[in-house]
Amino acid sequence: MKYLRFTLLSLLCFSLHMSAAVQEQPAREDLVTREWKDADGITVPCQIYLPLHYDKSKKYPLVLCLHGAGDMHSAPYAARTAASTALLVPGMRSKYPAFLLVPQTTTGWAKRPERKGNIVSAGIQSESAALKLVMQGLADVMKEYSVDADRVYVSGQSMGGVGTWSLILHHPEVFAAAVPICGVGDPQQAANIRCPVWVFHGAEDKTVPVACSRDMVQAMNKAGLTVKYTEFPEVGHASWKLAWNEKELAPWLFVQCRKKP
Repeated sequence: MKYLRFTLLSLLCFSLHMSAAVQEQPAREDLVTREWKDADGITVPCQIYLPLHYDKSKKYPLVLCLHGAGDMHSAPYAARTAASTALLVPGMRSKYPAFLLVPQTTTGWAKRPERKGNIVSAGIQSESAALKLVMQGLADVMKEYSVDADRVYVSGQSMGGVGTWSLILHHPEVFAAAVPICGVGDPQQAANIRCPVWVFHGAEDKTVPVACSRDMVQAMNKAGLTVKYTEFPEVGHASWKLAWNEKELAPWLFVQCRKKP
C-alpha cells in the first residue's frame, strides 16, 4: 500500500513538474500573430514567422502559405500547410531565411469553379472577402517588416490551391512566383498571370480532378507563360506533402524575382 501511495505521489509530482515546464516554455521569438477584420465581421487570423536571425537592415523574401479546407476549423492561429511545415524545418530556415505568412479562414479562400466536360466556369472572377483581407494583411506586413517586395511568393494546397490561382490572377503585379497544389484556376484568365508557376497534382485525385491543373498549364503554355508541371501518378488528393518533398522546389522558388513592368 505504501509503495502504491509512493508511486501515485511520484506520478503526481512528475505531472505537475511537466505541466510547469510546459507553462514556463517561452513563446517563439520568431512568431507574431495578427488578425484582420472587415466591415462584415469576417476575420482572418494570421501567423507570421520572422526570418531566422531577423536583421531589420536586410530585405527578406516572403512566402504566403494558404491552407486547405481541413484547417478551416482549427483553433485560431493553428493552421498548417505543407509549405509552412517544410519551410519551418531548421535546415530550411537556415538555408532560406524568409517571412512565412500563414493566414486562416473559416469562410474559404475562393469559390471553386465547376468543371463540366472540357469547360471550367469562371467561378473565381470575384475575389473572396477572406483573400481581400489576406492582401490587406500582406500590405501591412510589408510596411512593418523588411520584406523584399520583388520576392513575394504564394503557395496553397487544395482550397489553398484555388486561392493561389485566384491571387495571381487578381494581383499579377504582386507575386514573383506561385506554387498551386491540387487547385483550380480559370483557364480563360490564365493569360493575365505574370509570374512563373510550378503546378502540382495527383493523377488519381477524386476531390479536385487532375484535369483542372492540366487545363491551367495548357492555357499558360498557349499564352507563352512560364509554367512547370509535376503530376504524381497513382496519387490522390493529398499531393501537397510530395510536392514540398520535391528537392528542387525551394531552390526554384527562392531564386524567382518579380519582373518589372
